[in-house]
Amino acid sequence: MREAIKQLELEGLVNVIPNRGAYVTGISEKDIRDIYVIRSYLEGLCARWACEKQTDDLIDKLLEVVDLTDFYIEKENTEQILELDDKFHELLYQASGSKRLYTLLSDFHHYVKPIRQQSLSRISRAKESNAEHRAIVEAFKKGDEEEAERLAHEHIIRTISNHIMRGL
Repeated sequence: MREAIKQLELEGLVNVIPNRGAYVTGISEKDIRDIYVIRSYLEGLCARWACEKQTDDLIDKLLEVVDLTDFYIEKENTEQILELDDKFHELLYQASGSKRLYTLLSDFHHYVKPIRQQSLSRISRAKESNAEHRAIVEAFKKGDEEEAERLAHEHIIRTISNHIMRGL
């Protein structure tokens, strides 16, 4: 338990006051913006590295996720849409071949889950997001690492831009 609290303190999610206990500090609006901006660059790097190592199997798995997401968008099943969004990003993180990048992006992805849920619950944004995923896969098919990096970076920026315009 102590180690978990110590880790949360290092991540800025709790404040420990000696002889008083640990208090949740939460994530501020600025924290969310910072996470998305940092994540956008890391996602771009991840897509670049995954594209360098891409295989037909990876492309098939990514396309399957994108196609299934389209199916659930038509059904307006936001729970499945979010699950498939998680799977798409997880596949990219694994394909990057970097344990450090995988850990960082997984943590960031988890921190902003409520924002992602809110965003993807709007079917119009879910459609845009999935079209962005499909474009990343197309860049993979072409072996265009720069394009994959740019598209992944923009994908994350669009998510946070969308929320800033609507108010977090």
